[in-house]
Amino acid sequence: MSIDIQKLDIGTVVRITAEKLDGTAHDISAATLTMEFLLPDGTTVIKAAVLDGTGTDGKLKYVGEAAFFSQVGKWEVQAHVVWDAANDFRTLPAQFHVGRNLI
Repeated sequence: MSIDIQKLDIGTVVRITAEKLDGTAHDISAATLTMEFLLPDGTTVIKAAVLDGTGTDGKLKYVGEAAFFSQVGKWEVQAHVVWDAANDFRTLPAQFHVGRNLI
């Protein structure tokens, strides 16, 4: 994932596809979905995610809220999918950059 976001953007969509090792999609239609963000200052924030398709395609998303993308620098994001206590999955982390604004 290579995306750039500007500081304090609202409505920016972060999309991730939950894939198995063989490259096929996980069926996440009946799972609890979150995205875990590692901010430039080292803090971690967990946000609820929603389906970005049928669920059988493994696609989920988070839509940026006011003031969330407030730190300039390198961010990381990882999807967390939980079906039940015995079935818990995380995607590989992806990086993106939040850039400064001129004003």
